[in-house]
Amino acid sequence: MKITKPTLILNAAVCRANIARMVNKAQSQGLELQPHFKTHQSKQIGQWFQELGVYKITVSSLGMAQYFAASGWNDITVAFPCNILEIDAINELAKDIALTVLVDNSDIAELLNSQVRNSISVYIEIDSGGNRSGIKPHQLEKVRDLANQISASDKLKFKGLYSHAGHTYGAKGESEIQNLANKSIEQLSSLKQLLLSEYPHLIACFGDTPSCSVLDSFANIDRISPGNFVFYDVMQSEIGSCQLQDIAVTVACPVVSIKQEENQLIIYGGAVHFSKDHSGKYGYGQVVEFINNGWEIIEGATLIKVSQEHGIIQLEDGLTSEFKIGDVIGVLPIHSCLTAECLRSYQTLNGELMDHY
Repeated sequence: MKITKPTLILNAAVCRANIARMVNKAQSQGLELQPHFKTHQSKQIGQWFQELGVYKITVSSLGMAQYFAASGWNDITVAFPCNILEIDAINELAKDIALTVLVDNSDIAELLNSQVRNSISVYIEIDSGGNRSGIKPHQLEKVRDLANQISASDKLKFKGLYSHAGHTYGAKGESEIQNLANKSIEQLSSLKQLLLSEYPHLIACFGDTPSCSVLDSFANIDRISPGNFVFYDVMQSEIGSCQLQDIAVTVACPVVSIKQEENQLIIYGGAVHFSKDHSGKYGYGQVVEFINNGWEIIEGATLIKVSQEHGIIQLEDGLTSEFKIGDVIGVLPIHSCLTAECLRSYQTLNGELMDHY
């Protein structure tokens, strides 16, 4: 494994195990898995899902949808509030694939109806607690009116309800994830039941990695669409979604300087490689050393500071002598989605290069 600059290293075996675990969970719960590909954004990793029978996917942008459509995916949901300024991309995609978009207000539904040239499916986005986009689950009449507006169109197909419980990322432990997720699912399930008589084919899609990783029951949910689980990260291990050994990526960083008196390593690896997401326990990432077929944690090493290209690792007394300039060490990312976006390509442990959208 030749490393000369910050490189995102993928443990393919761990990644495949994460995928298989979520596929098996969905099957055991009678759910359809429509995974979110915003984390890995790689056509090669996408093929690992296809090998296990996954043929519908979720993405976070129309550009990403175009990338995966070019790789043969033909049923794609763009899980981001529909941007009418990208109507040309919507129309081009809808010519060739089954495209689904998200709306949460009547204005965008009207604009879509007036400007789409090909039939597209529409989810109404429900805000289940993340306080981002979406209609609040108690606003039944607003949801019903929007569903009726969509259904009255000859170009838009009302598909159902979509919700991402992003607030679970702030949980402190598995039990809190379960409590937050169960409340979100209960709200979404109740809303679905109130609309079923009018829309018997309505689909309820729910998905975030913490919820989908720890829950064993999903009530009346039909589909799940988690994304981060493909790699996991330090944040997910901290809140109880996974174990550190489930993290499938690390950033390999050259040691470029050593400050003996301060017990610090200076690495080539900074905010433009990891992002600036921070953990109270692990700093800007968990420091690891590479071993055969993987990596292991370096106890007593903390990535305490990052600037644009620099990273500073603080070592406990006595550890500095174990490193030299030119060594390569790893940093498990706090948030793997952002780290993958920063570095935009992967190298497996056996040296294979893999692409990123």
